[in-house]
Amino acid sequence: ALPKRFFLRLGLLSQPLVRVVEVSEQPKRLRAHKLYVTYTENGPAFGFLLCPCSCGETLHLRFFGQRSPKWKLKTGIKSEASIYPSIWRQNGCRSHFFLREGRVAWC
Repeated sequence: ALPKRFFLRLGLLSQPLVRVVEVSEQPKRLRAHKLYVTYTENGPAFGFLLCPCSCGETLHLRFFGQRSPKWKLKTGIKSEASIYPSIWRQNGCRSHFFLREGRVAWC
């Protein structure tokens, strides 16, 4: 039998939406389908997300400053997350995906 994550990558199983949760610092334990975001007075600062491939790694995202890589975060009416551009892990599982309106779209 094929693993569940194989079908999730193909988009053959429905998946819960990834929603933004505001935090003051990186949580010790992250939950799937949650994007934990710290904020400054100018907007989102950092994000923490469990890799959606189920490898268990934490993705660290930067939303401000001059350093690369840097992403833009949009939050929908029901806290669903959109991140621009795509997220591409350069090591480990090497996942590459878009997060649009809370849905993971694999590349």
